[in-house]
Amino acid sequence: MDALSDAQAVQTPWPTANHTDETGSKVHLGFLLAYMAARPHIEAALLDIRNNKSLHNYSLHFIGHSLGAAQAALAFVDFNSAIPYLTTFGAPRIGNVQFTRILQRLSLDSFQRYSRVVHEADMIVHLPLSAPFNSYTHGSGHELWVKDSEDGDKCQMLVKCRDDTEDIQCSAGVSPLRWNIFDHWVYPGMRLGLYH
Repeated sequence: MDALSDAQAVQTPWPTANHTDETGSKVHLGFLLAYMAARPHIEAALLDIRNNKSLHNYSLHFIGHSLGAAQAALAFVDFNSAIPYLTTFGAPRIGNVQFTRILQRLSLDSFQRYSRVVHEADMIVHLPLSAPFNSYTHGSGHELWVKDSEDGDKCQMLVKCRDDTEDIQCSAGVSPLRWNIFDHWVYPGMRLGLYH
């Protein structure tokens, strides 16, 4: 499912754009299809949480890795009033500049409201490549860049990047010659994907 969703890189209008003032908002078709398949389950879970009084004192966080990060970000925009926090790990670029403006507006109140964690030279965060015909971007920033030690064994530094762009002092400045899939599957303190 992940590879099939990832491969459908054409952009399509964000269906809930009519609820925003951002015209021309587009997202990755494959990510949108995967999200729309999960949306009824997300909506039902949010309703269950809202109806369960014992959960009212808790904060809700959406967290995802890779395709799950794309789905979590789409849900954050779609259900923003119900989801106060979003944290993504290894998130690909999801949409165009207009879509990332929506995401940025929804997360303006604090850096902690939306954090995009990137491990060193994770190649997935640079995909889909931005080109004249699709203009994919992270745009809104809020990146936390995890840099490895020289031996690559453990996290040496956590860098809070600029919020307004893809910061070249962080993952956007990593040479494409260093991009790799291993940094996508292994985030410090977590084992993901092939390493379950």
